[in-house]
Amino acid sequence: NARPRLFTFPYACGSFSSLLQCVKHLPDDVEVWLFEYPGHGSRHAEPPAESMQQIIDEEVQAILPLLDKPTVFFGHSMGSHVMFKVAQALYAAGQPIPIHLIASGRTPPHMLHPDRQALTAGGAEAVRQKMEMKMVEWGMGPEKLGEETHRRQLSLLVECCKILGSPCPPTSIPAPITVYWGEFELLNNMALIRQWGELSATNQFKLREFQGGHYYFNEGGACLSVVRECISEDVFKYAPAPPPAAARSSTPTTSTLRYEIEDPTGA
Repeated sequence: NARPRLFTFPYACGSFSSLLQCVKHLPDDVEVWLFEYPGHGSRHAEPPAESMQQIIDEEVQAILPLLDKPTVFFGHSMGSHVMFKVAQALYAAGQPIPIHLIASGRTPPHMLHPDRQALTAGGAEAVRQKMEMKMVEWGMGPEKLGEETHRRQLSLLVECCKILGSPCPPTSIPAPITVYWGEFELLNNMALIRQWGELSATNQFKLREFQGGHYYFNEGGACLSVVRECISEDVFKYAPAPPPAAARSSTPTTSTLRYEIEDPTGA
């Protein structure tokens, strides 16, 4: 009954599969649930979310039936903000909260990102051009992704940029927070990153740095292996039961989440 559930929250232009490689080869006892935002991936036929609150409300409703076991949240970039706001909503509603929050590649949600104002200034075309430059800086240009994939992900990134909104209230929750960070991130303000620790009411904060940039988990090879080992360790770090034996599965038990639980096979 103590089998932990790991919920993943993808980045702005990602889909449920974007973080799948990070959670492969976890111990058999880990149950993985992958969120899919409206308009992304398998939900591409739906209109994108009109607000951050829409995403939060949807994901809270999806998670509520699954809180009978220990949970761990793992979000990357925008997904880090989404997961924390979902945790805040659960806490405010008196629901069970995650035993551990893993925030990756994003400044804390109660602080204004240094680039936020500059990136969103100007009209729609100016914002689109700035987002396209960001994608190139992140190694996600058309020469890397292909023209069609780049165009689609750029559109999603622009839509998500519209709904990121203002910093959230600095309401801490009684859960440990671990931050994952690429050592070659364009923003290298460690003092700002460490302010994630202010959001842990238990004063349990840890920073892990990985070789690579914003998408350090796409580096492959030894770096990806280290990322997987760290996630495995962090999933069980605060679990009520000790980790299982070293047996690992090649494919974790996964499901995709939306307002209603879909794709129970994880296909």
